[in-house]
Amino acid sequence: FARQDDLKAQVRRAIDEGARLIVLPEGANAQWNDGQAFYWSDIAELARKKKATVLLGVYETDPLTQHDGRDTLLDLVTDQHYTAQMPMPIGMWRPWADEHYPMRAPGGGLQTRYGPALISICYE
Repeated sequence: FARQDDLKAQVRRAIDEGARLIVLPEGANAQWNDGQAFYWSDIAELARKKKATVLLGVYETDPLTQHDGRDTLLDLVTDQHYTAQMPMPIGMWRPWADEHYPMRAPGGGLQTRYGPALISICYE
C-alpha cells in the first residue's frame, strides 16, 4: 500500500495547494470496491470541503456482467462512474494509416464543476 499512500499524499498536497481539478489515469488505483472507497473517503471529503474535483482511474467489476477489469473514471466527490470502454469497429483499426478518427464524446465530455473534461480512450 506504499504506492497508494504516496498517491493519496500527492493528491492531498495538490488540493491543499489549491488545485481544482485532479485527474489520475487508469490503473492509478487497484480494483475499486467498498474497501477502496473507504480508503479514499478522506480525500473525497477534503476535495468536497475545498471544492475540488478528483477524477480517479479505477478498475471495477461490471455490475451487469460481473466481469472484472472494466476501466472507469470515478469522480470521488460525486461518486459518478464514467466507464471508459468503447468498442471500435475492426475496419477502423488501422494503426499504420495516416488518417485518424476523432472521438466524439457524448454530451461534450464529462461535466465537472469547473467545466468540461474530455476523455482520451486508448483502443487496445
